[in-house]
Amino acid sequence: MTNFTSKDGLPGKELWTLTGEPNGDIWLGWWRNEDGLSSDGVGLSRYDGVGFINFTIDDGMLSTAVKDLYVDTDGALWVATGSQSNASERGGVSRYDNKTFVNFTTQDGLLSDRIQTLFPDADGNLWVGTVGGGVVRYDGKEFVPFATESGLTRTNVSAIHRDRNGYMWFGTGGWVLSANGIWRYDPSASPAPDKRHEGRKALVNFTTEDGLVHNNAISIHQAPTGDLWFGTSGSGVSRFDGREFVNFTTKDGLGGNMVSAIHADSEGIMWFATDGRIADQGGLTRYDGKTFVNFTTQGGLASNLVRAIYQTPDSMMWIGTFGGGVSRFDGKTFVSFTTEDGLASNFISTIHGGPDGILWFGTDGRGVCGYDGKVWTWLDKRDGLAGDIVNAITHDAKGSLWFGTLYDGLTRYQRTRTKPTVHIISVTTDQTYHELDTIGDLTIGTRAIFTYNAIDFKTLPEKRQ
Repeated sequence: MTNFTSKDGLPGKELWTLTGEPNGDIWLGWWRNEDGLSSDGVGLSRYDGVGFINFTIDDGMLSTAVKDLYVDTDGALWVATGSQSNASERGGVSRYDNKTFVNFTTQDGLLSDRIQTLFPDADGNLWVGTVGGGVVRYDGKEFVPFATESGLTRTNVSAIHRDRNGYMWFGTGGWVLSANGIWRYDPSASPAPDKRHEGRKALVNFTTEDGLVHNNAISIHQAPTGDLWFGTSGSGVSRFDGREFVNFTTKDGLGGNMVSAIHADSEGIMWFATDGRIADQGGLTRYDGKTFVNFTTQGGLASNLVRAIYQTPDSMMWIGTFGGGVSRFDGKTFVSFTTEDGLASNFISTIHGGPDGILWFGTDGRGVCGYDGKVWTWLDKRDGLAGDIVNAITHDAKGSLWFGTLYDGLTRYQRTRTKPTVHIISVTTDQTYHELDTIGDLTIGTRAIFTYNAIDFKTLPEKRQ
């Protein structure tokens, strides 16, 4: 395990976003600096396997508060930043070609310098969702604002999605009041004569007047059937088949109206993670296209406050909860794991499947747990982990795991394949044997107790397995 902090060249403690390049380099976007209070002077870091190279406004960036990262097909890095109190930082979008930064602000066509999300489409365009300024598209040459006379311009675009037919969908709202539903854009429609108004005639707005359950749409997900699902921050979900909206709330069987995650499994079944802290029941909801089935603690779910959903290749659903541990669901029965089973913490913030098939669980204060289907592995600061609050996990092309901590930097981890030397002292069956060649044949069902010493200076004694 290799731990990286400010002593190794990292500029901050609060990691906001991670992305990787095909060559194996890792880009890190930071939100707060070493004092943990502000974003001034933090910015961007690149790790090439040898060391860190840091970038700030002195290198050409607009702002050091990095919100999102994206590497395009040409290998250029796009950086979405937010404006800060520092008067020298404006916020906007920066493009880095491994030589220089090219920055874009409202002077270049952006409708707002406050960037919320980036979405690359299959045609090589980059879509930029802004706070209070709608959405714009960058075609590699210029930014094209959309519908400057429509309500899309005056709102917060919190989600962007491209469906199978090529339509672009924009969800508005989030935790702000400037929400006006869902917008659909048809890229094949003829552009307006004035290019700054391109998209206005091709845009269609869907709101509660059209059947949407709520104008505050914070997530978009397309099911294998082609139906689009829109999650809201307290009013349930809406399904759109291209003709009409069908809304679902707790009255229809949805576990809660605050939908924190949506997932379609390998069979096309929809899963909804809901937050049970509001006046709803919460828990996990499954929808097969006809019936909602809600799973809560009464049916074996570890907790009604669900934070993460992950499906493994064997079709098992793993549900991470905040306070109840982890539940594994095979479609019929929940099997839950808590600290009593070897889980480091019952507060799970993220789940990630490693390249070797091991599941990793980030916890809120107890490091990370790995599970290979038989035993649990627990890593924390005592093992070299930078910090015990892990809110981001990924792996690179070389198979190394990366753990992003909330306050203490970044850790790269490569599992060792070297087994420790083990010396068996004795074996006890019907009697205690100190010489192994005197034990004789053992049959299945025979109880045997092995006493051994393991020479291992890396693993804590209580973690040896």
